[in-house]
This record gives sequence, C-alpha cells and structure tokens, in this order.
Amino acid sequence: MLNRRLILAGGGLAVAGWPASLSAKGGKIDPVFAGNELCGQCKIWRAQSEPGFKSSPAFKKLTYHVVHPANATLMLKEENWPAGIRWILTDFQMSDEGAQRGGITPRFILAQNQKIVLAVVGNRAWTERMVPKIKELTGAAA
Repeated sequence: MLNRRLILAGGGLAVAGWPASLSAKGGKIDPVFAGNELCGQCKIWRAQSEPGFKSSPAFKKLTYHVVHPANATLMLKEENWPAGIRWILTDFQMSDEGAQRGGITPRFILAQNQKIVLAVVGNRAWTERMVPKIKELTGAAA
C-alpha cells in the first residue's frame, strides 16, 4: 500500500507523488485545441484567448494538447495527434458530433480520466462552455 503525504502549498491541496495534471476534484484533465493553419477563427483564438488560458491558474492543473496541422483534412488524421491522446480522436470521431461535424474548427475537446466530457466548436463556445467546465473540474479560473 502506498503511503502518500498531503502537502499544503500556495493555498491548494496536493498529494505528494501525483502528477500536476490531477485536479483537486479527481482525475487527469486533458483539454485539446484542434485547429489548422488555414482557419481564421483558429488564428484569432490562438492570438486572443490561448495566451490568457496558458497563464491561468487552471492551466497549471491540466495537460494541454494542441493539434494544429496545415489544413482541416489533416486535423482528423491520427498521425497528427500525439500518441498519448489518439484515443480522444477515435472516441470523438465515433460520436455523432465527430462523425457529422468533426472537421469544423476551432475545436475544443475536454477529457478527464480517459473519457471525453465536453466537445465544442468555435470561439464563443470556448468562452461560454469550455472555460466554465475547465473551472469546474480544476477549481481554478481558466
């Protein structure tokens, strides 16, 4: 049996030996930004929203992934996804949303504990749906 010590640091509770990507509410959190070089809305998100997200308190509590190839067709190809999160692409493509509108960008997918919990498309959906969900799961501003 593992003996883990609780550590109180910076006003937060952490368990020694657990990865930083485990939230206080339980489980590894993997947000994915999927876009492409030809997507104007992706460029806007990367310039206006991504920097603030990357400097947010929530960002420190998750493992962020970017899939951003040259075009939308390449975005849905397994070889353009990091090996450790290819299961997200597979699960997403098997969903109704993924099968019908999978190539629409910018796409944001949030997974926790090897399960997709939210998939949205568009900058407005990022602000109105994804940010609140990340805040809920991490207990920190995103």
